[in-house]
Amino acid sequence: MPLQHPDGKTALEKGGVDAWAGLDPYTAQLEVEKGYLLFFRNKKWNSYGILNVRESFAKDHPEIVKNIQAVFNQDNGTGRVVNLAGQGFLHSYEYLSRWMSKVPAWIRDSVKTTFPGTPGGGGSDFASFIAAGAPAFSLGSLNWSYFSYTWHTNRDTYDKIIFDDLRNNAILAAALAYMASEDPVKTSREKSVLPLNLKTGQPSQWPAQVKSTRKGGVD
Repeated sequence: MPLQHPDGKTALEKGGVDAWAGLDPYTAQLEVEKGYLLFFRNKKWNSYGILNVRESFAKDHPEIVKNIQAVFNQDNGTGRVVNLAGQGFLHSYEYLSRWMSKVPAWIRDSVKTTFPGTPGGGGSDFASFIAAGAPAFSLGSLNWSYFSYTWHTNRDTYDKIIFDDLRNNAILAAALAYMASEDPVKTSREKSVLPLNLKTGQPSQWPAQVKSTRKGGVD
């Protein structure tokens, strides 16, 4: 049963499953706090990647952000990925096209690419990387009225999944991540000149990093 990692942890705690394949910190939390048994671990499978860091850590270790090769994020439902844009990085065409050329044609031919594009903002995970100048890209999927019908509601259930599309997206993301990791050429962070802001008549600005609010707006 495919579950997000927090949901898998909950399912195990509530007896919904007999065993669960998860990752830290969820597995460590169950081991330490509840005495659960971790019966299999293969350290060779560890990716040692970084999913998220504290703002203070990113400031103290700018070399980590500087050395990010690429970030890929799908965050608008489970539909088939059909859009990939350069997010304003001037030379994104060079490396994204090189990586996409290795994706199976039956997947690649359905993806519309736009270069250099404009930097994304908002609350999706890739946007904070873009604000920090790291090359991050959104894998835009078919909408299916996701935001107006199922997004963050009790209608966002497994019966909405088309597993052929899920397989398509998994292959695409895996291929891009592998090609990025194996590319001997470091990705360029050079930014394109952004178009005029039609509301202000001034040149558009690259998204700025925003200091996080840690007390829910209460000072």
